[in-house]
Amino acid sequence: MYRLLILFSLLSSCQIESDESLVTINVPDVYVRMDDKKLELKDSVYYYQGEKFSGHLNQSSSEKNKLDYRYKNGVQAGLQQGWHVNGNLSFSYSCVDGKRQGEYKEYYPNGELQIHREYHKGSVVKNKIIDANGVVIAHYIIKDGRTFGLLGSSSCISLNPTDKI
Repeated sequence: MYRLLILFSLLSSCQIESDESLVTINVPDVYVRMDDKKLELKDSVYYYQGEKFSGHLNQSSSEKNKLDYRYKNGVQAGLQQGWHVNGNLSFSYSCVDGKRQGEYKEYYPNGELQIHREYHKGSVVKNKIIDANGVVIAHYIIKDGRTFGLLGSSSCISLNPTDKI
């Protein structure tokens, strides 16, 4: 019981130092579809017409989720977002020089929070995962190379009511 009390106080009182929750980086108002033949990916860097790409890569159609990825000098920079087919936000996170920085949030199609992470220079420093019933199945922090908290539990629920388990 004593260990559980210490673990709970550790998780509830830990404040992760992050530069910003969402990093603001301006990218040009250039919009290119992800399936554009002039877009090339070489060594994790996007090029458009032979130049490192700066602008928005997006995908949007009635059958697919809408995505808006922002790039500066060929790598992800600033706010990255996607939406479910129903129009609800699917995910939101920021990047600096191609690495995630600050808050990462992912949502179920109904708008409920599914994953909440915090990144520092591309590495996860805090993670919380919630199943479709609102039950926390993982909640931990990583500090000085050590992990503290609930690392995970299985949840045998289906997001599709017609699935049989």
